[in-house]
Amino acid sequence: MPLPAIREYAALVREGPTTLHARLALLKTHQQRIAAQIEELSSCSALISRKVALYEQQLATGGNDPLLPSPPPHQENPSPSE
Repeated sequence: MPLPAIREYAALVREGPTTLHARLALLKTHQQRIAAQIEELSSCSALISRKVALYEQQLATGGNDPLLPSPPPHQENPSPSE
């Protein structure tokens, strides 16, 4: 919870039971913010997992660096009529 929200929550607690609704609203807002952060981190984790799997596959098969373009296939010099 951000420090300003903690301060607000503590102040509400000191004010007593008449602030229960306000405290609940503050906690629900914090809960929503945490859920959004978890979703974002899960997405980042999935992306990293895909990249790790790609590198592991490349290392296991002796493949090229997955981030560098493959060299073009070797072509014979075309004849002047082509």
